[in-house]
Amino acid sequence: MKDGVRARREIERLLVGRALRDDEFRWRLVEDPKGALQSEIDRLGLQFHLPETMRVKVLEEEEDILYLILPPSLRRAEPPSDDLLLAAVKKVMQGEG
Repeated sequence: MKDGVRARREIERLLVGRALRDDEFRWRLVEDPKGALQSEIDRLGLQFHLPETMRVKVLEEEEDILYLILPPSLRRAEPPSDDLLLAAVKKVMQGEG
């Protein structure tokens, strides 16, 4: 695992842990995710500033919703053509998929 991915996962783990223990921090994380994240980065003494163009979104899980977070694709695939999509749907409907 690359160091950047490992660092990101560690920061995410720390943020979630703190949000579970500290209701005020959780509220700030939901209301101002970028500001709360930068404050936590600063508090931890990490020498990193979030770029101005970076957006940060926080989602609170619900009991009946499962969120899957996909990393950015290294290669953006072209969406399937309507013909390919229609053929795939037909196969599934006919029990072949």
